[in-house]
Amino acid sequence: RLPKFPKLGFSYLVSDESWFPLHDLIQSLRIRVAYGRASRQPGPIDRLRLYGIPSRMFADGSLQSGVTLQQVGNREVRPERSSEFEGGFDADLFDNRLTVTMSGYRKTTDDALLRVPVAPSVYGSDVTIMKNIGVLRNTGLELSVGGQLVRSGPVTWTTQMQWSRNRNVVVRLA
Repeated sequence: RLPKFPKLGFSYLVSDESWFPLHDLIQSLRIRVAYGRASRQPGPIDRLRLYGIPSRMFADGSLQSGVTLQQVGNREVRPERSSEFEGGFDADLFDNRLTVTMSGYRKTTDDALLRVPVAPSVYGSDVTIMKNIGVLRNTGLELSVGGQLVRSGPVTWTTQMQWSRNRNVVVRLA
């Protein structure tokens, strides 16, 4: 059975409606919302135990080869699954001299994948294992304000400012 990852978006251009009362002030006003689900699969070799054959050069010039463990396989690793909701608006005001865009989002990731180092006392140094570490939540807000300060003949001067806030939280560790 294949997993389902639906995505749905909706956008409504409110300013095109005949009942919209602020046509002189707001030339364009769009409200938008979206929801989607996605997945990230572990790599094709994350379940496998991998060995390497490094060569080491010593101070006396001799070359020594051997076999070392590079990755501990994890047969229980699962795909991570995400769901995200986003909403916002886009507005053009004052004869299109000012543009404002605002978006908010919330993304939750279940079974988040992370390559975790293994304690050197267990397998030596530089050995990792891919694990599902738990549930993560990412929320944020983005605001963009732009304006045409000068719009006269061949000269146009446009300025853009952006602000964002992003918050990542570990909801639960596995």
